[in-house]
Amino acid sequence: NNAKDWFNFSLNSKLSKIMFIFNNNNTNYYENKINKLKNIIFQEKLGSMYNKIKRLKKITSYIVKKTKIKIKYINLNKTILYSKLDLTTMLVSEIPELEGIIGSYYIKKNKKISIGIREQYKPKTVYDNIPKTKIGKILSLADKIDTIIGLLIINKFPTGSKDPYSIKRKIMGIIRIITEANINFNIKKILIISLKFFSKKDFQLFNKIYLYIKKKLENFLKYKKYNTKILFSLKNTQNIN
Repeated sequence: NNAKDWFNFSLNSKLSKIMFIFNNNNTNYYENKINKLKNIIFQEKLGSMYNKIKRLKKITSYIVKKTKIKIKYINLNKTILYSKLDLTTMLVSEIPELEGIIGSYYIKKNKKISIGIREQYKPKTVYDNIPKTKIGKILSLADKIDTIIGLLIINKFPTGSKDPYSIKRKIMGIIRIITEANINFNIKKILIISLKFFSKKDFQLFNKIYLYIKKKLENFLKYKKYNTKILFSLKNTQNIN
C-alpha cells in the first residue's frame, strides 16, 4: 500500500507540474519564441534550430515542386515556422518525449498546422504509422532528410550495431513514407541542396553519403519487392555546383 500510495502521489505531482507548465506557457505562446530558437542548438557543428527551420523551408519547397503535391503553402510554411517552438518551453525541457505533441496543442486553433506539427517525427518506430496528412508527410521527410545529411556530413555514420543518433531508423522512416505514400523525388538532388546549406562542395563526401543512403533504400525496396521503377530517382547523376 505504501508503494502504491507513493506511486500515486508521484504521478499526481508530475501531472500537476505538467499542467502548471503547460498553462503558464499557453499565454502569448508565439511571443519571442522564434528568436529563442537561435539559442537552441540542433547540433554543435550544425547550428541552431532556427537554422534548421530555414533549411526545412528549402527542402519542403523542393519536395512539393517535384512531387506536384497540391498543398497550401501558407499552411505548410506556418507549420515549419512553428514546428520547433515547443523546444523553447519548460515542459519539453522537462519531458523531451513530448516534443511535437505539446507544440500541436498550443496551436490547436488551426487543425492542419496542429496535426502537421504532431506528425513531423512520425514514424518514430517500426510499429508507428506514417503521417496521415500531406503537411505531416512532407515535413517528416524534410526533417529526417536534413537531420540525416547533417549528421553524415560531420561523419556521424553508424558503426556496426552502434547508431546513437538513430540514423538508420530515420532512413527507414523516409523509406516507409515514400513507399507507403507513393512519393517520388530525386534523393541525389536533395543531397546536393542540403550540402549547399552547409557550404560543402566535397565530391568525395557527397558520394560517400549518397552511396550510404542509396544502399539502405535499395536493400529495403528489394526486400519488400517494390517495383524497381522507384529506384529511378536514385540513379540520375548530378554534379555539385
